[in-house]
Amino acid sequence: MSGDEHLHKELEAAFHKIDTDNDGMLSSADLHKLFHNFGHDIPAARINAIIQKLGGAEGVSLDQIKALVLPKGAYDREEEYKGAFAMFDVDGDKLLCIEDLKKVLASFGEDIPVPEIEEMIKEADVDGDGKINYEEFVKMLETM
Repeated sequence: MSGDEHLHKELEAAFHKIDTDNDGMLSSADLHKLFHNFGHDIPAARINAIIQKLGGAEGVSLDQIKALVLPKGAYDREEEYKGAFAMFDVDGDKLLCIEDLKKVLASFGEDIPVPEIEEMIKEADVDGDGKINYEEFVKMLETM
């Protein structure tokens, strides 16, 4: 796992630990509790100002945190990977299967036989479930 990937995982884990109501946003209350746990009593008005400065209305999202914390290239690269994965994930199940790849490749005018697509999946399929999840997709792209 690269340094950027490790940092992504750590940020996501920390974010989800702080996001106690699991709404995908760190609210003013979430941030106040976080700062309080580290011994800082920051007024709600200051926390709200921080949230507003980061562009949030009701809180701060994981993507906003990543954009703030991660090196610019790492954040941009992840966004590109997410977009590419979404394009290939035709059925939206967060997994790339033979049918997904066949449809996308056909839309680019590529008529690749199913056995070749199966081989592509097999090479990238780390967990052996016959499909490519997002992490496997990223690993495949980064080793090309």
